[in-house]
Amino acid sequence: MLFETHTPATPPTADPLAATPTWMTVMDRAGRTCECTGACGSRHGRSGLRCDTRHGQYLKGHRGPVRLAVGQPDLTDREAAALPPADLRAWCPACWRGTDRRRRAARAALAAHRDTADTADTLF
Repeated sequence: MLFETHTPATPPTADPLAATPTWMTVMDRAGRTCECTGACGSRHGRSGLRCDTRHGQYLKGHRGPVRLAVGQPDLTDREAAALPPADLRAWCPACWRGTDRRRRAARAALAAHRDTADTADTLF
């Protein structure tokens, strides 16, 4: 056939190959929906102040279904892996990137402030 319909290789709600009990617990608690409530910088105004992106959902601008991750953007992977499921949250890629970007900007601003304070102390 010249024009075949494209079907995804995996069903849109497929769990990752490494779906651990922790991942499953967090996803079940979150209803397979991103748990961001604005840490990414968005007010999520359309969905009652919580991101409404669901695991397996197709969104405009994405090549395939959205896959939610479990973690805490302000922690390293190693630190997050040591936490119990109750302390972890489900994140869509856009909210994770937004939260990480804001965290990095805050760290950079703090470092710049420290550098400025150090320079001011040495001037006098």
